[in-house]
Amino acid sequence: MKYILILILVLFSLNLNSQITINAGDMPNVGDTIRKSITTNGAGYNFSQTGNDFVWDYPSLSSMSQAVDSFISVGSTPFIYQVAFNNPFDPDHRATIALPTEDFNFIPGFELTDIIDYYKETSSKYVRVGTGITIIGIPVAMKYDIPELLYNFPLTMGNVDSTTSIFSMAIPSMGFYSTTKKRVNTVDGWGMLTTPFGTHPVIRVKSIIHQNDSIYVDSLGIGVPVNRTIIEYNWLGNNFGIPLLQVVEEGPVTTIRYLDVVYIPPFDLSLGLPQVICEGDSTVIKANVSGGCPPYNFLWNTGSTIDSIIVSPASTTSFTVTVNDACGDTLTANVMVIVSSSPNIDLGNDTTINFGDTLELDAGGGLLYTYLWSDGSIGQTLMVDTAGTYWVEVTNFNGCTASDTINVSIGVPPANNISGTITYDNAFATALAGVKVYLLDNAQQKIDSVNTDISGNYIFQNILQ
Repeated sequence: MKYILILILVLFSLNLNSQITINAGDMPNVGDTIRKSITTNGAGYNFSQTGNDFVWDYPSLSSMSQAVDSFISVGSTPFIYQVAFNNPFDPDHRATIALPTEDFNFIPGFELTDIIDYYKETSSKYVRVGTGITIIGIPVAMKYDIPELLYNFPLTMGNVDSTTSIFSMAIPSMGFYSTTKKRVNTVDGWGMLTTPFGTHPVIRVKSIIHQNDSIYVDSLGIGVPVNRTIIEYNWLGNNFGIPLLQVVEEGPVTTIRYLDVVYIPPFDLSLGLPQVICEGDSTVIKANVSGGCPPYNFLWNTGSTIDSIIVSPASTTSFTVTVNDACGDTLTANVMVIVSSSPNIDLGNDTTINFGDTLELDAGGGLLYTYLWSDGSIGQTLMVDTAGTYWVEVTNFNGCTASDTINVSIGVPPANNISGTITYDNAFATALAGVKVYLLDNAQQKIDSVNTDISGNYIFQNILQ
């Protein structure tokens, strides 16, 4: 009995480490929606390592984004695509399942949209027969002359196969597009794979792809050839539809996709840095929310229930928001709105100064204040000696401004009498009567005249300075 037990344990152990078989039943079906995580961070992992009964251990892969492969029926795709991929008279290219993919721009101004890959599954192989693409609004069915072979069934260690697939077409009034792709597939390992999705028995397929994409745009008068060499690793398990792990290496870029459950990014809330406003001004406070489970519910201490509020506090005030997400998590954040006083500026009452005097206007202010006077001066004070209206605008270190205006008048100068005597220059100083005397201004212009009297005297009365 002891020997029989040992034999059973040995057989059981061998069965645990046996190679699995991948067949057509392990490929995707119409209606499958398969979630995968995507990252480019594979640092520290050597994906080229492989072998029999190998252990691939990648538990620390970290998702940067997620996507869902949603497989649909060929009959639900645009009719223009079905002409190529649902044609009963072309069984080699008649697809059994379709997968919409993301739009992208091949070159600026050359948008590729409504992209759908078409696959054909039989009991012996799984191939990509072509792709439907809308190029700048024109739907195009890109049918490979030879369908691209992805897997031969059953997948077993050491299997090698290859295909060369070509597509080319002229696009009226636009240009020319072609793709040539040679794929060489090798089943190069089997064993156990561990990712954040778990640990599963797998078979690995390594594919080396040499691809040439070429496009010529008539309107631009240029052709763009792109030669690419891609290494693709696919780890396949039973009943998962798509690879449990796919690693694509092209030049320095490694893109990793692995089956995963729904990833909920960390719930985060921020109101930003404290804000400074001037008295009487308003500002917008926005709740910046990311992660968690949208949609979000907002409640501010002002009573508002939207993601942003406009506030105009009379004094420095703290504002708080509480956010709930659809997963039931709650976050609270607050931000201070600091109200800065405007400069206290007073040029005084309107005033009158004496003729010939100078008045100093002082705007006051403080540290790091800036000034702008009506005459363009930028100092704290301004000296004035003429009548007029003067204003100053003062700005403090928070950018708050204040201004003031003053009217300055000049008083009437005092009146004076100008008199004298004109005599003949002789020993007796004989008076000269009837001599005309002129009063000149600073510009030597005549402003008045008088005649001397019988005694040679003259006088100008009430002359302003």
